[in-house]
Amino acid sequence: EKVIGTKQKGSHMVALPESSERVYTTNMHSHTVSELDIQSGTLLRQISTPKVPEAITINKDGSELWVGSNDDGLVTVFNLANGGVIKQWQGFSFPYRVLLTRDELFAVIPDYKNNTLDIIDAKNKMKLRQIDFGWRTIPNGLVFHPNDRTLFMSANGKDKVIVIDIPSGETL
Repeated sequence: EKVIGTKQKGSHMVALPESSERVYTTNMHSHTVSELDIQSGTLLRQISTPKVPEAITINKDGSELWVGSNDDGLVTVFNLANGGVIKQWQGFSFPYRVLLTRDELFAVIPDYKNNTLDIIDAKNKMKLRQIDFGWRTIPNGLVFHPNDRTLFMSANGKDKVIVIDIPSGETL
């Protein structure tokens, strides 16, 4: 229906809150996230992020923006009301995606280069566990089963899909 310019370099992944009034996009080469108003088609603001943001998601009410930054190996949760940082985790090598369960109790983050999946308590912003899948698993794409507790994760290096129980971290 329309094109909305980000005025940044490397715009890539997008996130929409439940209201769908705004859209957020990572700008990998500008180290920012653009906040865009869908109705008016205008750029509202740029949010500075750690280097090479790619993974992105937003909670339903549009108050928290989760961003994975590839160069710095960080995942940051931003408060969209004031632009401040709520929480930041380090130690990632390539946080490829970030996804919240529909009830927003859990976040999952596959690390493409470390061959791991981090499971986060999204409400309390605490890492619950990290699952190590071993060399050359290359976890990347994610989708939840309708039960909201089972995760399907592509293992690009193994030509498989790994099925994980989120609460226990068990590979099914």
